[in-house]
Amino acid sequence: MKNYKALDSYKLLESGWVQTVRHMIPDDTTLTVLRADVTPSFRVNELPHHPWAAVTQRGDVVVAHCDCKAGLGESCSHIGGLLYKVEMIVRVGRDKRSCLH
Repeated sequence: MKNYKALDSYKLLESGWVQTVRHMIPDDTTLTVLRADVTPSFRVNELPHHPWAAVTQRGDVVVAHCDCKAGLGESCSHIGGLLYKVEMIVRVGRDKRSCLH
């Protein structure tokens, strides 16, 4: 992760701001696209941000983006929160479902 504010990303996960993670594997690729809605931590009444990341089967992040200002640089706490949630899901063994929760 290029994101030096990794603790902020983890706090988003701990606080429950990272919503349901969805994934898809587009045709003709081995990449998996992950997406979630993440509630802004300081403006909880605003619309959620929409981070996404394309990862390899090994878990390497190829590209990531978020619609927040920092996400334009492909590194923000919302993207980090999404990746932390996926890591948590895989670690506790809930990766067998069609949609990651």
